Amino acid sequence: MAKNIANFVIDHGLDGVDIDWEYPGAPDIPGIPPASKDDGSNYLNFLVILKNLLGSKSLSIAAPASYWYLKGFPIAQISNIVDYIVFMAYDLHGQWDYGAKSSQEGCPTGNCLRSHVNLTETVSALSMVTKAGVPSNKVVVGVSSYARSFAMAEAGCYTENCFFTGSSSVSNAEPGVCTNTAGYISNAEINEIMGNSSRVTTSYVDESSHSNILVYDGTQWAAYMDDTTKSERVAFYKGLEMGGGTLWASDLSKYNSAPYPSSSWTTFRSNVRIGTDPYAEGSRTGNWTTLTCDDPSVTNLANLTSKERWDQMDCPNAWADAMNVWFNIDKPANSLTFTESISNTLHAPEMADCGDYKATSNCIQTSTCVSIIGNHSGPAAYAIWNSMIVVHEMYITYINALHDAFSDVINPALQNLENTFAPVSPPKSDEWLGILLSIIGLVGTVAGSAFFNSSNKALYDNLKDTTKGLVSFGTGLTGTLAKPGSVSAGDWTVQDQAVFSQYMGQSIFAWANLTQVALRNLFNGDQDGLTALTNLISDGKFIEGAVNGAGNYPPTGSGLDNSYAALEASVATSFFAFTIPALWKFSSTYAFVLDSGASCGTTDPLSTYMSSAVMTASGYCFNNNWYYLVYPHEYPSSSCSNTPETPARCDNYMFDAVPGIKSLDGSFGGVTLADLIVGAVNTYVSNGNSNTGTVANPANSGTLDQLYNQNITTPGYITIPDCGDSRSSTRLAPRRRRSTTVCKSWPTSRIRWASGRWKTPSSNSISWCSMAPANLASRVKELMVTSTSTLAPRTLSISSIRRSASLLRTASSGPWEK
Repeated sequence: MAKNIANFVIDHGLDGVDIDWEYPGAPDIPGIPPASKDDGSNYLNFLVILKNLLGSKSLSIAAPASYWYLKGFPIAQISNIVDYIVFMAYDLHGQWDYGAKSSQEGCPTGNCLRSHVNLTETVSALSMVTKAGVPSNKVVVGVSSYARSFAMAEAGCYTENCFFTGSSSVSNAEPGVCTNTAGYISNAEINEIMGNSSRVTTSYVDESSHSNILVYDGTQWAAYMDDTTKSERVAFYKGLEMGGGTLWASDLSKYNSAPYPSSSWTTFRSNVRIGTDPYAEGSRTGNWTTLTCDDPSVTNLANLTSKERWDQMDCPNAWADAMNVWFNIDKPANSLTFTESISNTLHAPEMADCGDYKATSNCIQTSTCVSIIGNHSGPAAYAIWNSMIVVHEMYITYINALHDAFSDVINPALQNLENTFAPVSPPKSDEWLGILLSIIGLVGTVAGSAFFNSSNKALYDNLKDTTKGLVSFGTGLTGTLAKPGSVSAGDWTVQDQAVFSQYMGQSIFAWANLTQVALRNLFNGDQDGLTALTNLISDGKFIEGAVNGAGNYPPTGSGLDNSYAALEASVATSFFAFTIPALWKFSSTYAFVLDSGASCGTTDPLSTYMSSAVMTASGYCFNNNWYYLVYPHEYPSSSCSNTPETPARCDNYMFDAVPGIKSLDGSFGGVTLADLIVGAVNTYVSNGNSNTGTVANPANSGTLDQLYNQNITTPGYITIPDCGDSRSSTRLAPRRRRSTTVCKSWPTSRIRWASGRWKTPSSNSISWCSMAPANLASRVKELMVTSTSTLAPRTLSISSIRRSASLLRTASSGPWEK
């Protein structure tokens, strides 16, 4: 390897080479086995050989500012070999800190908002490497042109002791429009955000870390270095007699115009993707116009793969020529639509509009080679045109399948759904705003993944990236739909059930409409649509070809029939998994997942608060812990006995299984009790053991990966509140065993919540035994109702319930037991 590197540097007249191995001897890099302890010495030997082969050319390495990873480098010996060391004094903090108790000073949870370019920590790291024996003038200190960003746990709390959300592997930060990576955003994107004052909450230089801080879009936080900060840092490092500064990375600093002759970066990038020289000029390039329909690339379907046929027909150049005509001639002149322009350049059928959903689009029939080829055209034209036809056909089939899925699966089950999971009239509630847009984004993403993935399995490859491109392109357009208007609150009546049916049913049609918008945008000739379309059709993904001796066919016919079945099953599962909790919420059931804190070997761990039958019906053991899907009673499930023969015992259970618990056996789209409990717990854990998070965002790459795999337990999909961890408390609430005289009447108003505790003045009288648990259950509901989030009520913590119950003791005296 050393010889190959040295030859490459010398043959191409380069100044030298920088080696970045991350990291020799590292024991814990995610996704790879622990490294060998011999890595460090082997690395040193390799560098010695490479330096000798390079002669006068320079050799440098990159080294981390982390003791944990730097210790694998024989850094002092390496410094004697290389010309300098690039010291990566950035990425000191990031999303990976979450849960690492030693990653942040003064923040044992590891999820405090800390700058990844903190100066104090950088100086400590520089001291570490120089004390290890590296001459300071050989240390070139890195500065950055990007930020590490986080989603703030609380709007308005953005100092170093405030928290961010997500997990060590999932960031809830907004991806940049260019970098498209949650938790990582370039200075160019930051400058664009700063230029829109409506997005900026605050921006300032944090003196303690010598970092620029930007808070934007309400809860987005980013730490970075602007040009002034970078200049000050480099000057500071030179004052420490370091070797200087180095920038990662120059292409992140600002937006630049596309190189001539490309009219835009979209054209430039598309040309690069399809293998065409982006600097080439001319209306026709390559040899695609010289080929005929007798060419082997047209006739030899049995022996050439789809990509081989695509390349041999010179489709990359044909597509690039068609785009150049569109961007440089037809679009500026506003004379033709995008489909018309492509058709005109390729000599394809006329009067077509592949972005139109209607049957009059004339984008519904594939063509033969001989029907298209002519002057200044070639076989590539029919391959490109047919690819566009197949993409259009997939979208139309998907839209029709959505409507059929609603008619065949969802609509017949809606009435039974409501009667099963919301059978009674609870108090008034208007907390159903936001449900529609959420279900469009989430259910649509799962359903779309099922359909397009099933369609593309007919091709020579599973094409996961292509499928995800189709899904994410549609998901990103959710915001184009108008938000639904609020609906008046009222009792949960038969009429309300009808409204809910209509409301939730509209989500399927909304996703179908959104897919029509996605189809139109895919073929409108704008930058985003052109990028997506280029990725879809490149390499001949939608033309026929040979695969291991068998034919490869585009997703038509039986392939799309199988997609229909996959879509119906996926729509049912994803729709009901989202709708059932929403229905409980909307009908004021206030369902929540109760964490018992008891291991799976424990029998009936919460017998004080639920009957054995309820625990059997509502319980599921996950991660060796019993969880129960329950809701608080409006009234106690039983009253205490009061006979002369038997002292009264008040076994009034506070919680019951949610309505419809018996139907969580797969009856509704395969959704089970286990799905809802696991999904709720995953959401709770992902939000830092809190119920204050938002609904899952399909635009997040990690979330999309899970939704793509039909995972309805993806964090944020099921938002039933999780009632903390009861292991931190002795019990949920007390229950009372008293003599017969205790069950006599006492003041009603003695159970009144005010100023953070139960108040007990005197007033009318009722039975304590029937009143205390009922009011406690009502208090539980009160805690859940007072929420600012439609789908994620406030945390129903064990301590809140226990405190509410224990304060009841002030209402009367007597013996108690837990």
